[in-house]
Amino acid sequence: MADAEHPPARSLKQRALDELKVYWVITLYLWLFLGCFTVYRRLILAETGVAYVHYGIALVEAMVIAKVVLIGRIFGFSRRFEDRPLTELGRALGMGKLAGLFFAGPPSARAQPSLHAHRTVSPTIQERVNATHRTRRSK
Repeated sequence: MADAEHPPARSLKQRALDELKVYWVITLYLWLFLGCFTVYRRLILAETGVAYVHYGIALVEAMVIAKVVLIGRIFGFSRRFEDRPLTELGRALGMGKLAGLFFAGPPSARAQPSLHAHRTVSPTIQERVNATHRTRRSK
């Protein structure tokens, strides 16, 4: 007999379906959010003539982050700070570390080689100086 204090126990199948629905909602939200960065990256690289078609990376990252969020919900990591102000949450999480992760970008962006990794600043300056000397000599 179910009353207001003790709701009826849900089956394992129902709980799994509910969690799967929440997982895909979170994944869809994160995929749209991270996909915006992917489109932005593609537009920037298109100006330099580089083709960028790694749209699947945003989906994989969204799926991984959504699973981490669900695990956090299951273990109740966020409930520990419900009765405290957000500034305490920031101190507890170490905002310096979070800011470092934010400015470093997603792991997929760090794993890709830079377009100009083979060029340093000094050869570029030297090339400009040489080009200036060549144009002066030809005049």
